[in-house]
Parts: sequence; C-alpha cells; structure tokens
Amino acid sequence: MFGFFKKWRHDTNNKKQIDKLGKGTSIPGRIIKRKAGAIIEIGNDCLIEGVCVTETVRARLMIGNNVFIGGGTVLDCVNNIVLEDDILM
Repeated sequence: MFGFFKKWRHDTNNKKQIDKLGKGTSIPGRIIKRKAGAIIEIGNDCLIEGVCVTETVRARLMIGNNVFIGGGTVLDCVNNIVLEDDILM
C-alpha cells in the first residue's frame, strides 16, 4: 500500500514540474525545476530514468520524441538543452 502511494506522489510531483508532456512518456526518474520561470518539455514515447534539473528562470530543457535517459544520468540545465528525436543516453 505504501509503495503505491509513494509512486503516485512521485509521479504527481514530477508532472507538476513539466510544462508539456507527450503521450506514452514514463518518468520513473526525477524532474527538478529550481526556479518557477524555467520551461521543461518532453515529447512522446520517452523514458526518463535519470535526473533532469533546471537551475535558472531562463532555463529551457527540451526533450524530443522517443528519447531514453538512463538511470545515473543527470541533465543540469542553466540556459538551454535540446535533445532531438531518437536519442539514447
């Protein structure tokens, strides 16, 4: 019971941080938006197991379609990071 609640809370907190989330995308990793003005967009059919962080108000993290970010990977964005479609990290 507690495992289900923990996963639900984790998923809900991640989705609150994302400005645009594509269909079929799963995020067992973490999404951290340190400043409210930052933008995070994730495309369709992605799997994010790592950590994605935006540090500043002007930070823009754009992830295309069909992207896999493996566990242990940290994307730390200060200004702009763009990952295009079909990327394996």
